[in-house]
Amino acid sequence: MIDFSGEKYTQARRVLLSPLRYSGRQEWLRAAAGAVQRVLRGDHAFAFRLGPRTNTIIVHEVDPAFKTKAEAYVAEVLSSFGPETALPLPVRMHLQRVEKGSGAYHERDLVPREEVEHSPFFQEVAAPFGVKYTTGLTVVEGALETSLCVAFEREDAPGFSREASATLDLLTPAFEAGLRHLERFRALGAHLCRVLDDLADALFVFSVDGREMHRNRALIDLLRSVRDPDPLCRAAADVARSVAERRPSAAPLRGRRQLQAPSGRYVLRGTHAGPALDVPSSILVSVVRDSPYPSPLLLRTIYGLTPREAEVALLVARGPTDAQIAERLGVSVHTVRRHVSAVRTKMEVDTRTEVAYQLARGSKKGDESE
Repeated sequence: MIDFSGEKYTQARRVLLSPLRYSGRQEWLRAAAGAVQRVLRGDHAFAFRLGPRTNTIIVHEVDPAFKTKAEAYVAEVLSSFGPETALPLPVRMHLQRVEKGSGAYHERDLVPREEVEHSPFFQEVAAPFGVKYTTGLTVVEGALETSLCVAFEREDAPGFSREASATLDLLTPAFEAGLRHLERFRALGAHLCRVLDDLADALFVFSVDGREMHRNRALIDLLRSVRDPDPLCRAAADVARSVAERRPSAAPLRGRRQLQAPSGRYVLRGTHAGPALDVPSSILVSVVRDSPYPSPLLLRTIYGLTPREAEVALLVARGPTDAQIAERLGVSVHTVRRHVSAVRTKMEVDTRTEVAYQLARGSKKGDESE
């Protein structure tokens, strides 16, 4: 008998409700498939996402070659069948699950067994890897299906019974809640990317396990201006790793490194940033050319400058005329003069020379505060 009130069921529900405990969607689905497999005591388990633009299998306990063959088979049949062609088995079962909606499913309720065993997919892809009798749990979002599939090598396995499959339906709300939570988190991550792309500072985002998650526009522009960006990228990964390796109780959780490259000297700073993108904990690494002046972000914090005013202030400090600044920024000289006036007002100085002097002093204070 399958126990749906014991520890394995409780653990499966906990995994389904906690996608952010894992490094990403695939790791969570892999763990969720394994948790459901333990409930049903299946021989194999995998997760998959199938829809108009998605064809992904995440294996848990089945030969990885199954993933390769199954994805290739589905991709081929999706690109080749037409109006006059009978739908192949995996696509037909997918469409039936989508029509049925979210919940537990059992292959016997989708396609007659004789039809399953005579299908090319079963004979060429599934059966050679022991994926002979399947049941599982699916969540349908429009035409997209996200499923946790448990497979058995014997038809009389207790977990393959219709009763076990029906009881598995009790986990549907937890699976739906986990996917909603993940989608909300990913939406927040997309918003964060837009925010980072609007910043003038060049920034990497890393996960705590060292994966690079994002490069903002300022960083992309900076790397384009560097003949060999690889040393900078490696240095950023090293800074992120040094931050990640510190104890959570250590304060501050920051790292700093200088890098001398053919294109100039750079300062890289890393800090923990909490949840970001699709990971529960992230690290931001900023990259700036070593300069006597503070970063645009620091200028905005110290003096209350707008992003454009901070950019103009740094250009003024380097000595070009208003006309040269206007040409570089693609704006009118009148607009530059308006920004310069605002910079002097906010910094409480009277001349352009005082702007440069004040910025140099501000940079020294910023370095001392680290």
